[in-house]
Amino acid sequence: MICNRYYKGLTNLEEEGLLRLLLILSYSKSNFHMLYIILKNESLRNKLLNQLKQLKIGVVFHYIVLYLSPMRLKLGYNKGDFPLTEDISNRIVRLPMYYELSNSKINNIIKKLRKSSNLKVKYIFNKKN
Repeated sequence: MICNRYYKGLTNLEEEGLLRLLLILSYSKSNFHMLYIILKNESLRNKLLNQLKQLKIGVVFHYIVLYLSPMRLKLGYNKGDFPLTEDISNRIVRLPMYYELSNSKINNIIKKLRKSSNLKVKYIFNKKN
């Protein structure tokens, strides 16, 4: 399974405090329709996105929160109404994940993440991140 390969290859980076992986709680399951990592801040996320795109790895930020879309004006939402959602949205990198993704390509992505100069700057996560 694609997600298992990523988890196996990236767990050590999470243990070092360089990124966070999706936490699957014991009472829940994921359908793994996507896999993302969470970085310490938006600046680090943007640098990593640029670096990996230069290496021809198709990573993207995950999404713009819906209440900040143009529809928000009709619904009355404003930037800052949901600060935690905005914060996480600004730190997510969605990793390539599609049916034809081979083990060798996954291993290459993991290798590039491990070598990333942007992850070597140690932004240690704590329980509040």
